Amino acid sequence: MTDSDDGSVGSSYLLGVVEGFYGNPWAHEERRNLFQQMKGFNMNTYMYAPKHDDKHRHNWRSKYELDELKNLKNLIETSKQNGVDFVFSMAPGLDLRYSCNLDLEQLLNKFMDIKDLGCQSFAILFDDINEDLSPEDSRNFESPAHAQASVANFIFEKLGPVKHFLFCPTEYCGSFAKPNVGESSYLSSLGKMVHPDIYLMWTGPRVVSRSISVESIEQIRKIFRRPPVIWDNIHANDYDRRRFYLGPFAGRHSDLVGLTAGVLTNPNCQFDFNYVAMHSLASWHRSFSLVRPRKQSTASSGDEKTNCEEEHKTHGSYCPRRALVNALSDWLPSFTQTSPDRIELEDLLLLADFYYLPYEYGEDAHRCVKQLMYCSKKIPFRGSEQWSNDFNNIKQLNEKIARLADRMSRCAISDSPAALLLPFLIDVSNIFTLAIAYIQFIADLGHLLDPTLIPNQLAEFNSPKENYDYIDDDGSGSGPELAIVHKIASILPRSELNSFILNEISTPWFPGTQPRFSEPSRTRENAFRNSADNDMEFDDATLWPSSDLLRLDDAEIDDEQIAFSINLNIHPLDHGAALVIRDSSKARVHFAVRSKSQIASLHSMTLIMCSLVNILSSLDFELIEVNLGEQSEPFQTVLEKMRFIHKSGVFFYLLK
Repeated sequence: MTDSDDGSVGSSYLLGVVEGFYGNPWAHEERRNLFQQMKGFNMNTYMYAPKHDDKHRHNWRSKYELDELKNLKNLIETSKQNGVDFVFSMAPGLDLRYSCNLDLEQLLNKFMDIKDLGCQSFAILFDDINEDLSPEDSRNFESPAHAQASVANFIFEKLGPVKHFLFCPTEYCGSFAKPNVGESSYLSSLGKMVHPDIYLMWTGPRVVSRSISVESIEQIRKIFRRPPVIWDNIHANDYDRRRFYLGPFAGRHSDLVGLTAGVLTNPNCQFDFNYVAMHSLASWHRSFSLVRPRKQSTASSGDEKTNCEEEHKTHGSYCPRRALVNALSDWLPSFTQTSPDRIELEDLLLLADFYYLPYEYGEDAHRCVKQLMYCSKKIPFRGSEQWSNDFNNIKQLNEKIARLADRMSRCAISDSPAALLLPFLIDVSNIFTLAIAYIQFIADLGHLLDPTLIPNQLAEFNSPKENYDYIDDDGSGSGPELAIVHKIASILPRSELNSFILNEISTPWFPGTQPRFSEPSRTRENAFRNSADNDMEFDDATLWPSSDLLRLDDAEIDDEQIAFSINLNIHPLDHGAALVIRDSSKARVHFAVRSKSQIASLHSMTLIMCSLVNILSSLDFELIEVNLGEQSEPFQTVLEKMRFIHKSGVFFYLLK
C-alpha cells in the first residue's frame, strides 16, 4: 500500500464504510450525505450491502426496477464526485445452487446491470449462511470453500476489468472458524482457491471484536495468502437497537494499517450517530501515515504524546481518547442551538461515555456504575463518608444528564441528531431517577427495610470495606446486560420491570424530576380524608406541601396506618404523590396527581409506581393494592402494562 505525505488514503488502501447491518437500510439522501462526509474524512470506499434490501440477499434473483436502478446510478455518480469508490455487493448464499448454470447467469447478469450504471467495484458475500452443500453441489465440489471460490472467480473473471472485487467468507471471524483459525480447512482452501486479485474480508476474533491483535492479522494474512480487508463491527448496533456507540475507534493497533488491505466500518444503524465512528477511524489511519513525521517533529507537545502513549500502549501512535475529543469537537456544530444554554463539548463527552463501545463504558459511566452498585449493596454503611460521597457524586451526575437532556430538547428539531439522541437520554434519565429513588429510600428510610429480604447484603459486609468490586475494572461484558440503562436498572430488585421501564415509558422529557420520601407524622383530619372538592391537603408543609393535587380514590386513611409517603416534583411543582398504607402483609397505595389529564401527572404516577414496586419488594409486604377510582383510564393503562392484576376495580401486584 502507499499513502500520500499529507496523511490521505493511498489508492491501494480501502478505507470507509460498509452498509452491512440488519434492519432498515439508510435512505437515499443519507447515503449522498455519507459520501460528502467521507470526502471530508479522506475515505475512499463505500460498500452497498444492506441485509434488508430484499434484492441484495433474500430475493437476489429479482432484478432491480427502473426507479431502483436510477437511484443506484445516482449514488454511484455522487460517490465518484466525492472521490468514493462505490462497491456493489450481492449475498446469494442463502439458496444459491453453486453448480446451477442458470443461477450463475442470473447472478452475473445482476452484477452486469450495475456495472452498466458505471460501477467499477463489486463484492460477493457468503456471511451468515449455512455453508453445507446440497447433494447436487456435493457431487460437483469437494467442499463449501471450493464451491464459493468457484462462483467468486467466475463472477470476477466474467465481469471483466474491475477496480476492486471483495469476498466475505462464511467463516469470517475467529469464533466461526472450524475447529479454529489455524486448523480451518475452509479458510486455508479459500486462500489457495480464490483468485489472488480478490480481497478477502475478516471481522477479527469475533463478529464484534473488542480488539484485533497484530498477531491475529499476521496469522490470517498467511492463511489467506494476502492482507485481509477488515469488516469492522466495533460500532455496529443492529443486535440491540437500545444501544448505539459514540466511542472512538479502538482496540486496533495502528500497525494494522500496514498489515491489512483496508478497513470498512459497519457502524450504527442510525445514520446520524456515525460521525464519531468515521472521524476516529480516519484518525486511526492517519496516525499510521504520520508515524515518521511525528518522530522527526519537535513541534508537538512531548507531555501530550508521552501521556497518550502511556495510556494507550495497545494502539501504537493512535490515541482513542484524543480522537474522541477531536471528533466530538467537529460534530458539535451539527447541534443547531438558539438557546443561550448551549450544548458544550463536555456534554457530548458525557453522552459518549454512556453510549461508548460494545464492551466498555466511558470514564464517567464506568465510575457511575461502580458507585451505584456500591451504594445499593453497602446498605449497612449508608452513613459512612464513602457512601455519602459516592451517592452525592451519583446525584451530581444525574443533574448533568438532566441538564444535557434539557439542552438537547431545546435544539431537537425534526430529524436532527439532537432529536434522534433525545429519547436515549430520556431513557438514561428515567432509569437514573428510579435508581436514585431506590437508594434515596435506603438513605432516608433504611430502618424500614426488612433484613430477611436482603440477607446477602447485610451478612456479607460485617466490616466497612470501602472497595468497588461489583464490576470488572475494565467494564468488560457482552450482550444487553452491558447496555448502560440495563446495568443501572440491575440494582433494582424487580428485574421483570426493566422491560416496562425501558420500553413503555415514552412520555416527553420533563426537566427537574425528583422524588422525595418521608414518614408523615401528622396530617389534617386524617390524611386523604374524603372532601367535597377531592383536594388533598396536609398540615406539615415540610413533608406534604399544600397543593391542589387531586386524589384518585376516596378512601379514608388513619394516620397510624401510614408507612411512608413519596412526592415527585417536576420543577417547580409537585405533580404526583402517594401514601403507602400498611395493612398486615398488604401495602395499599393511594395516589394524588396535579391533573387527571396532564401528561406530566401521568409521568409522575408512572415513576412513583415503578419506584414503589422496587422499594416494597425490600420490605415485608407480600401484595400491593391500588384503587384508582373512576375516570382514571390513563393511570389504569400504566398499571396494566406493569402487569398489575385488575379485579373489581382494584389493581393487585404480587411481591412474593
